[in-house]
Amino acid sequence: MSLWNIRAQGGRNSLPSAAVSVLKLIRPQFLAAGLVLTVLGTAVAVHDGMFDLWSAVVFLAVVWSLQIIGATANEYADVESDRINTNRTWFSGGSGMIVSGAVKRDTAMVLAIMLSMFALIVGLLMSVFMEVTYLVPLLVVIGMGLGLSYSIRPLRLVYRGLGELAMGIMVSVMIPVGAFLVQDDKFDGAVILAAIPLFFQLLGLMMVVQRPDYEADKRTGKRNLVVILGRSISWRLGVIMLFIAAATAFYGALFGLPAVPAFVAGIFLVIEALYMILLERHLGSKAVVFWSIVVSCGFYVLVISILAAGFLVQ
Repeated sequence: MSLWNIRAQGGRNSLPSAAVSVLKLIRPQFLAAGLVLTVLGTAVAVHDGMFDLWSAVVFLAVVWSLQIIGATANEYADVESDRINTNRTWFSGGSGMIVSGAVKRDTAMVLAIMLSMFALIVGLLMSVFMEVTYLVPLLVVIGMGLGLSYSIRPLRLVYRGLGELAMGIMVSVMIPVGAFLVQDDKFDGAVILAAIPLFFQLLGLMMVVQRPDYEADKRTGKRNLVVILGRSISWRLGVIMLFIAAATAFYGALFGLPAVPAFVAGIFLVIEALYMILLERHLGSKAVVFWSIVVSCGFYVLVISILAAGFLVQ
């Protein structure tokens, strides 16, 4: 029996339609973050004189696998909130593929299990055959655990007020650190200095992304910060996180990061924070909320790219 149900024209199942539905399920738009964060960690290693293209490509495949594991696990766990969510966007509220019946719920879990096996095996093989430090497969295991535990029992971190912290560590810190360690097992603190602003920026981003889901998340018992603090306070917390991110970027410019790119990144973080302040009075509009999410995601990728470029050109 097929793992997905597709209703195509003429009433027959269509493999291309099934593939498109599964593609939507895994939310490929978020894979751009994994790419640029991997480039950032690799750029730090290049700056230190270490680079192996094959190792970088293999690690990126693992990163994308971990991202898809998190996405499919969330789709599996969030069926109830997705069913009542009337504010779904391209970046929030789930893909809608399971609740619409386009993809079976079990498909999400099967994908998560298959990709977990892939990530674990490849992580171990990298350590054995590519002379990568054992810390890399350890990071893979931790990342996989956080991705699954974000919404899956028994931890369900997003229901305990810990989802944002887990996401910030897993995405903004562990990916660039892992990408660096794949290239060089002699740790460089610059990769942490680069990750810290991104950690706080991602916290700010999540205050924006979770806003459209407030009603559905509250009704289904989620305890993310937007639900705990309310929409107004969480929005302002997001702005504070962006100012902290800017401050840490300026700090990094003085103490280890390429000075000009880090300073420019800090300026863009201040601009993003000011933009979010201006938007606050217009948040009654769904269009404004949507474009605030788009802008926040764009600034996140932009800041990562600026920092990566700084290491590559210095």
